[in-house]
Formats: sequence, structure tokens, C-alpha cells
Amino acid sequence: MHNRDSLADRPADATTDGQWMTVAELAAMRGISMGSVTRLVRRQGWQRQPDNQGLVRVLVPHDATSTRAKNPANQAADGFPDKQADVIRALRKRVEAAERRAELAETRARKAEQARAAAEATAGMERERAAAQIARAEAALATERKARAAAEAAAQEIVQMDRAVQIAMQAEAAQLRQLRQAETARRALGRLGRLWAAWRGD
Repeated sequence: MHNRDSLADRPADATTDGQWMTVAELAAMRGISMGSVTRLVRRQGWQRQPDNQGLVRVLVPHDATSTRAKNPANQAADGFPDKQADVIRALRKRVEAAERRAELAETRARKAEQARAAAEATAGMERERAAAQIARAEAALATERKARAAAEAAAQEIVQMDRAVQIAMQAEAAQLRQLRQAETARRALGRLGRLWAAWRGD
């Protein structure tokens, strides 16, 4: 039969002198390691007693579970810094560093997006400029082709005109030869007429 006031029945019982707590409970409350709790109990001379389950419980004074546990300055005076606060500060620093890295990454991503948009805009302008140059080149080529065709047509026309002039000159020369031949014949007939008249005694 167990004693109604045994530590097993009251694992964290509060008394007028303090509160019975396990080493793990005291370590969690103060935010320190279990080894630090053991040294603290030994240095403070707090009463220790195993319960029916074999767990060592420590009678922690009320001031140690209230003011001293909640005041980091008092813990520092005992030589046991608040490791939980250090962990929290370290975690906060990590979170802040992660946030800074995230902000930096976001800034870099935003700049990269802006650079990509600028590059696309520049590429679009270059494509438009190239298309305009191609259009101008095609227009110039078409104009050159038209000019070449006109020049070829003019050259053919000149050749035809030269041929027409040559034909006209040849016709004129033939007509001139005919006129000369007619004049020669007329003169010859006049001479014969004069001889015939003389022969008749006219």
C-alpha cells in the first residue's frame, strides 16, 4: 500500500519549502542542460529524493521556480546562462539571415526579369529594324530591276531606230542612184537627139 503523500503520487507537488521537480523538468523550465541542472543542484545544496518510479526529484525553492527562473540576470549570476534564450537568439539570427537571403534572391530575380524584358524589347526593336532594312533592300532591288528593264527596252529601241535609220539611208542612197541614172540617161538621149538632128541637116 502506497503512502498517499509519497512522491510517486505527487510527481510535481508544491510544498511550503518548494516544488518537487525532476531534473528534466527543471532543465526545461530554466532552459539549460541536464548536466547544468545537476551542477546547480549540487552547488545550491537542494534536497534530492528518488520517487517510486526511480526518478530523482529535486526540491526546488519557490524563488528558484519563479523569480530566478524567469530572470536571465539571476541565472547568469549563478554561472548558468539562459541557453534557451541563446538558442532563440540564434534562431532569430538564422531567420533574419534567411529573410535577407530571400530578399536578395527576390531582388536578383526581379533584376533578372527586368533584364530579360529589356533584352526581349531590344530584340524586338532589332527584329523590326532588320525587317525595315529588308523591306528597303527589296524595294531598292525592285527599283533596280525596273530601271534595268527600262534600260534594256531603251537599248532595244535604239537598236531598232539604228536599223530604221540604216534602212532609210539605204533607200535614200538607192533613190539617189536611180536619179543619177535617170539624169545620165536623159543627158545621153539629149546628145543623141542633137546628133540625129545634125545628121538630118536640121
